[in-house]
Amino acid sequence: MRRIRRVMGAILLAVLFPAVAGAVYQTVATENDAAAFPPPGRLVEVPGGELHILCTGSGAPTVVLDHATASNSAEWALIQPRIAEVTRVCGYDRAGFGWSRMREGARDAGQSATELATLLAAAGESGPFVMVGHGYGGFVSRLYAAAHPDDVAGVVLLDPARPYDHPLVPVEMNARWKEEDDALALAPLASRIGLMRLVAEDQADLPEAVAGAYEAMNGTTTAWETAAAVAAAMPLTSRLVLDLPAEAGPLLILSAGLPDDDENRRVWTMINAALADASPSGDARIVPGVSSGDFALAATGAEAAASAIIGMVRLVR
Repeated sequence: MRRIRRVMGAILLAVLFPAVAGAVYQTVATENDAAAFPPPGRLVEVPGGELHILCTGSGAPTVVLDHATASNSAEWALIQPRIAEVTRVCGYDRAGFGWSRMREGARDAGQSATELATLLAAAGESGPFVMVGHGYGGFVSRLYAAAHPDDVAGVVLLDPARPYDHPLVPVEMNARWKEEDDALALAPLASRIGLMRLVAEDQADLPEAVAGAYEAMNGTTTAWETAAAVAAAMPLTSRLVLDLPAEAGPLLILSAGLPDDDENRRVWTMINAALADASPSGDARIVPGVSSGDFALAATGAEAAASAIIGMVRLVR
């Protein structure tokens, strides 16, 4: 029995030691990153916390950049300077991501759109706006445009995220998409012991200093807790998005060309095309050689995105 207890104790230590070491690593790394990467923009006081926004350039319309799901405003480092040469542009962090503080309550896209309206007003930014949404940010941009049609001159969606239960999506594929999002429930636990930092991908195309900030802000446990909350709220977000009317104003959707041999990609692109077709001023384009994340994080994709946004700015002018 003593031998068994010793073996069990050794097994327990073997399991606990890496977890404790990982938790210490996560805590120290988060504190170091906060000191090394201060907010590049402003922290604006809003009810329930602070939201981060970085505005550059001048002129109208003002472009509002809304980042992808588990991401932050540093993803726009290749795009925002290009837009700022033409007009005013604001990138921001949704609550819980990047430099924005975590907020209590639901994390559905409707709530995020309401918070964005509060942020823009508190920051002194006024329309007309061109709303730009990457991935999940496309949900927020569309909901904002529907709630504030008089303030929105145009919408650009960079491979907008896939809602649940879309009528064009096969049932079995829809179930797989839900399972993928459900897996995010484990991300906060993995983050608390430093695993999400260890599996982070290098963002080689971003400027070096910005790449460090992007990875640091994506490595926080708060970011992954928020991502899990966003995934948990996807049934509500999907209902809100599917109930939206067709875009009344100019709409441009860019779809990724990669992977070009994947059925999920084909259906995703079809959803984007159908959304554009439903709008009287809608246009959908496929960008070859670009994956969904590349629209912000890779030079080729960012160039395509920036050109599309500048084209929309000139159109609505």
